[in-house]
Amino acid sequence: MKTYFAKVLKELMTEHNFTIEELGIKLNASQSQINNWLNSKDYPGYWAIKDISDFFNVSADMLLDTKYCDE
Repeated sequence: MKTYFAKVLKELMTEHNFTIEELGIKLNASQSQINNWLNSKDYPGYWAIKDISDFFNVSADMLLDTKYCDE
């Protein structure tokens, strides 16, 4: 699931043209946290998932559920 989340987050960042630094500021998260999410080394907690889904206007299910994956 970490790999799926990383893929979705990368796609959202690309689609909205956000850098790691810009996303960190918007989400009040460190660049290292976001790097860990993007590299599937760590997984965001509940509140971060909520903040990410609110920020990108997507459901938490879309961020977490592989049934939305095109693979």
